[in-house]
Amino acid sequence: MVKDSNGQVLNFKICLNKHIPTIFATKALACAQATQFRMDLGIEKVVIEGDLL
Repeated sequence: MVKDSNGQVLNFKICLNKHIPTIFATKALACAQATQFRMDLGIEKVVIEGDLL
């Protein structure tokens, strides 16, 4: 989910990742996908949040 500095949702993406061996690997993949998503949107400055980061 991409939000602006006021908390307004600008965009979001859902990915289905199957057959990932560990929770850590799942979270790492989600972080990589979030980084790619922001690059695809042309966003330069981001804060990535998660429960294991």
